[in-house]
Amino acid sequence: MVVGPAPRVDRALALATSERLDGALLDVNLAGEPCFPIAEALLAQGVPFAFLTGYGEATLPPGYRKVPRLGKPFQLDDLLNLVRCNFVKH
Repeated sequence: MVVGPAPRVDRALALATSERLDGALLDVNLAGEPCFPIAEALLAQGVPFAFLTGYGEATLPPGYRKVPRLGKPFQLDDLLNLVRCNFVKH
């Protein structure tokens, strides 16, 4: 089941804490707010996630630089590969 989209941090946090998620795709900037509180909630629950962002790796806090990241703009095949490699249990 797909949950979202959640265009604001407060809505995404509510979903991250109330739904059972298999994985999440996070835009780093949600209406001018960084998504890192959502990332923290997902980490606490052991939910895998990846960043979708137009920002470079250097703009991510050091603790998040090893999280999978897909730079914008991206192709659908790149997104599917990211999901397949990071969220699909083999």
